[in-house]
Amino acid sequence: MIKKTVCKENFGKRLSQLMEEHNETTYSMAERFSLSSPTISRYMTGQMAAKVTTIQLMAEYFHVNPIWLMGFDVPKYEKIESASEQNNQSEPIILSYYNQLNTLGQEIATEHVRLLTLDKKYTEKSVREYPSLVRDPDADYLTVKAAHSRTDIEIPEGVDTSDDDIMNDPNF
Repeated sequence: MIKKTVCKENFGKRLSQLMEEHNETTYSMAERFSLSSPTISRYMTGQMAAKVTTIQLMAEYFHVNPIWLMGFDVPKYEKIESASEQNNQSEPIILSYYNQLNTLGQEIATEHVRLLTLDKKYTEKSVREYPSLVRDPDADYLTVKAAHSRTDIEIPEGVDTSDDDIMNDPNF
């Protein structure tokens, strides 16, 4: 077996690229991986190589191929092999958005996702798939439908049926 060593210069460039993409700083990375900020800076400038275990942790955090992060000419993202992983191809994208949020934003995003899991229309597979908001901003389910007259009750003649009256009267 050929032992692969870290190409410090490529590792530094790729680490810098990933940090920029995910709005990470030397300080946030140092805290996340229990390293010093100057150590992260040395990695980024190619002055020092990270340990393989640190590279593996960073690759997992950024969802990239650790061999690519080490500086080798391989695909940035590893091929997804299992069927369950194929269903989660958007996970790295979602995580990259999540990682751009500050602590408050992450807490709110987490709560929104938790609330979505309580609604069957977002968790049951039998429900029709909604088109992506990005691909189809004019999708039918985004259209606000106007209120219409009630047909299940009899409205007396001469009653004002303007929006405010209808909204404030429990009989309508």
